[in-house]
Amino acid sequence: MFLISISSVSEVNMDFTTDFYFRQGWKDPRLAFKPIPGIENLYVGAEVADKIWVPDTFFANEKSAYFHQATTFNTFLRLGHLGDVFRSIRLTVTASCPMNLQYFPMDSQLCSIEIESCEYCTILSLSSHFLTTIYPFVLFSPLFSIPLDSLHSVFSTLDLVKWKRLQLFSLCYSILYVSRMFERCQKKFSIELYKTSIRFQ
Repeated sequence: MFLISISSVSEVNMDFTTDFYFRQGWKDPRLAFKPIPGIENLYVGAEVADKIWVPDTFFANEKSAYFHQATTFNTFLRLGHLGDVFRSIRLTVTASCPMNLQYFPMDSQLCSIEIESCEYCTILSLSSHFLTTIYPFVLFSPLFSIPLDSLHSVFSTLDLVKWKRLQLFSLCYSILYVSRMFERCQKKFSIELYKTSIRFQ
């Protein structure tokens, strides 16, 4: 997952909207081919994804989502000669985020994107692969942006991104949580409180 931006965080609707590239990799021996000098990978269009097997990955807490299609489908598909498949899709997802406003305006909220697969136990192996290599599961764009309003996130280090893994073995059910902790910007509320106190003096 390559995060581009978080465009909104809503306490009213209890959700947040994020824009990212969702990248998946798997191996399908049926797609293996004999390489020729200089050509070990094939880079194909988005229409090929409709003709091959792809994981049934979905976002469990999604409220709405859409694929980017300007000026064409924002999909990248690479086929390796050994049957290795790499797919990258640009998505904008609005996901639910139940919030506890008990300590408002000094609260913090943990929002997650839940990535699941009902039929295959591939998410765990995929996340384990990323966690045991030098590549983190979540990356940030150098131009990563967030809304500068009532909520903001602390982005000082990548360590603030947390993931959890859970599998119900009897059902072959796996969940991957990609979480972000948001801390409320208190400057706005301090100014409003100061203005209100002056008004009533």
